Amino acid sequence: MNTSALFGRMQLQHLSLSNLIQFGDHLFVEHPAINAQHKAIFDLGTSVYENWRGGGSLDVLRPALEKLTNLMHSHFSFEERVLGEIGYEDLKNHAAEHRTMRDELSSMHDRFPSFKEGKEIRGGSLLAPGWSTMQFILGYTVGHVAQSDMSYNHALVASRHRAPTTATPTIIKLAKGHTLRVDHPLSREINCLNGSLWFTFEGRVQDFILKAEETHICRYAGALVIGAMDDSTFRMD
Repeated sequence: MNTSALFGRMQLQHLSLSNLIQFGDHLFVEHPAINAQHKAIFDLGTSVYENWRGGGSLDVLRPALEKLTNLMHSHFSFEERVLGEIGYEDLKNHAAEHRTMRDELSSMHDRFPSFKEGKEIRGGSLLAPGWSTMQFILGYTVGHVAQSDMSYNHALVASRHRAPTTATPTIIKLAKGHTLRVDHPLSREINCLNGSLWFTFEGRVQDFILKAEETHICRYAGALVIGAMDDSTFRMD
């Protein structure tokens, strides 16, 4: 298939997102769960664009874009809740940026009916779904994550110093989407009683999933961050 035909006058088949930007430590904020969400958004957005660039059908791309939209909405809500909990002073402006990106996603959806396989019906090549997706992902990573999100790092660190976790109750209940930091987890045992947990250790790239009736013994001294994937109850010994 002649991929350039999908983009009209813009021959974009040589433009790979992986050649334009790499998602790595330079885009990490001081919150492992948010980092994981950022990475998932980048990977899915890149996949949508690359499939389109390679001639993927609209019937495949449409649900992929829908999944990206749902992921973005969930992330925005989670991030705003975290920033609200730490009293981030610029939350209002940050949420306004989120609303702008929500509107951009909505416009991308609205443009899909303007296209059919291999031919643009209206709007010109710069509005093609693949091109719009690439612009959106670049704006999100280079513009929003690399600038606006980095601005709340200091607030995240400061919130930990204001309320460090020096002691953890034996039985802990954590609502879905909420997180808990444990500063000295080495040799402690986590027993998930119900629900499901996601956790990681600072300085380590590996993530862990713990489901009901599963146990994990902490082998690392770095601070532990636990997130609830569902309403969960667990014990730490």
